[in-house]
Amino acid sequence: MGAQYSVAKDFNAKIIQTLNRLTDEGFHYSHLIYATNQYIGADGDRVRTRARKEFQVILDIRDQSWFLERELSYPQRIAASETLIVKYAEPVLAKSGLRDRAGIALNRDEGRVALLHLALENRDLETERSLTRSCFDALVLAALHDTNSANLRTIEEIQKEVRARVPTGADGQVESLVIGTLGRLSKKGPIKHVRQSNTYHLSFDAAKDIQARSAQFLLEEDAIHAEISIILIDTVGAERAEETEISDLRTAVDAVLFDRGEAFVAAVAAGSIFQLDPDQIARTLQTRGLAPVLTLDELTAVVLALLRTPNIEVRRHLGRLGDAYTLFAFLRQTPDVQKVVVDIFSDGDIWLDTSVILPLLAETLIENPHEREYTLLMNAAADSGLKIHVTEGVIEEVERHLNRCFVYANTSGDNWNGRVPFLYSAFALSGKASVSFNSWRNQFSGRERPEEDISDFLDDELKINTKSLLPFSDQAPLQLRSAVQELWNEAHDRRRTEDAIRYRLVAHDVENSVGVIQFRKSLARSPMGHRAWWLTLDKTANNLGKFMRDRLGKDAPDSPVLSPDFLSQLLRLSPLRKSIERDTLIDLPTTTDMTLFEYATPELLTEAAAVRDQVHSDNPRLLQRNVRDEMERRRRKLGPKAVGGARAMQAHVLAAIEGRTHVPVADDDGPLV
Repeated sequence: MGAQYSVAKDFNAKIIQTLNRLTDEGFHYSHLIYATNQYIGADGDRVRTRARKEFQVILDIRDQSWFLERELSYPQRIAASETLIVKYAEPVLAKSGLRDRAGIALNRDEGRVALLHLALENRDLETERSLTRSCFDALVLAALHDTNSANLRTIEEIQKEVRARVPTGADGQVESLVIGTLGRLSKKGPIKHVRQSNTYHLSFDAAKDIQARSAQFLLEEDAIHAEISIILIDTVGAERAEETEISDLRTAVDAVLFDRGEAFVAAVAAGSIFQLDPDQIARTLQTRGLAPVLTLDELTAVVLALLRTPNIEVRRHLGRLGDAYTLFAFLRQTPDVQKVVVDIFSDGDIWLDTSVILPLLAETLIENPHEREYTLLMNAAADSGLKIHVTEGVIEEVERHLNRCFVYANTSGDNWNGRVPFLYSAFALSGKASVSFNSWRNQFSGRERPEEDISDFLDDELKINTKSLLPFSDQAPLQLRSAVQELWNEAHDRRRTEDAIRYRLVAHDVENSVGVIQFRKSLARSPMGHRAWWLTLDKTANNLGKFMRDRLGKDAPDSPVLSPDFLSQLLRLSPLRKSIERDTLIDLPTTTDMTLFEYATPELLTEAAAVRDQVHSDNPRLLQRNVRDEMERRRRKLGPKAVGGARAMQAHVLAAIEGRTHVPVADDDGPLV
């Protein structure tokens, strides 16, 4: 019998390497025990079979679950586990150790442990507690981290530490909230109150629970490091990846999440737009001096690819971190986080732009429902009580886009003028055969009444009903309509749109933007804020509020625009979350930016067809999956070009809106359509 322990991520390669080496060196054995800190489970079945068939060896894999399930089975194991915890785990899980791994976008003395507790506290997202109560529970527990019956904290010490995280609020407000939290949590809760000295410490069970959850947090951090390594190699190649510090990239991700939280809080305060895009990510990273061997576009592409990774567990962990940074930013503005979030809106109507509908259709190509981010967002919105609509004009644009896809599918790429239609590129890169495109397209629209078919599909499958805004937009003041029409005319002129098509697109954009503004006037003003919004990814729409203020002055209405990122973060944190299914809530995306997905060249689609021809499998699903995964790696390689193009386009759009240039561009700033 032989035994080996390893922390190598690629356990298959490590085991086969060991078996080969033992064979080459002439060892005779029938049983190999492989111990690892990873969770392997059924993923080890293939290498077990190979060990038995090729090496005539019984392979016994003892992974993370094997040790955890047997930790308390014998007194000797209990003692060994406790020794291991005291020697290795407790120093890492103490405040001093956690400061090196949690909240790394913050200074070490700026509340890294507090941010960890905000992430741990918000992990149980189905809770109906108010955000203010949840946040102060986390801050008080963070102040008591490492305490026990021999290491106590006074009320004043706890208040001082919490006040450092919440520097605003009325006199005595934070201190009163701390006292209330201590009183509540010390009544058969996680905190013990020593009445003789009026001091506090964590209970033994609470300390162990926090250690266990902190350990899980660190394991998830390890998974992020592994995912970054994969994305980095796909993006810049193995040789340059070896020259790059993974810790730099991990810091870059937290820096972006930190700035994202700050931007969301600022958007709530100002009533402005918040949507994470490559330009904002690049601005965050530009001054950090991280990963100097990478260009700014390469670094931005890696961070964006991680935020949009299909790895569900990594995405969930990043979502919790994003929530924690956002709550941290809120607490620096006000102690009463709940009131601020409730004041945004708690019910209402949302109209969707074409730039949101197309990703919803594309996501029908994704097998795993947990990866359908836009679909999850719409499901969560519907569960929360929001009513989702789409206008006939958007239905028309979707039908025209599907028709363009049909034409592209029957045209040689060399003879096509313009960008590859988004839905066709999504279909081709999903691994499906190009000859089956029309069959897939037919699930949305038929030949006789295609627009009616699309409307029915959206209503039946996504609870999105068709509702016109023309009765409202037609009643708008002429000055408002003219100003908004001017903005959209200039936008579609930059996009080199033909006159007849431009007229229709401008009419649709005016109907949505002006229509929502006027629809608001038909509603009773809610104490929670506006109750009607237009959800879009269009970068021109993001500047609508500023444009109207410049043109209309004090008579300018509030912008009707809502971004998918803003809606996602709001649903994750606001009281609306109480109505949303937990599985939907925890999978809501950190960012919905489509830059890496809409950048597809005819050459890339040709590669997809070639890869499909090269992959041999009798199983259609396995064939599609292999092609999809290979194209995902190749698309990551194009990530820096996609990011560079998006940043250049953003600069051009802003310059055009501000009147600095009117030069038309080859591509458009309207996503996907």
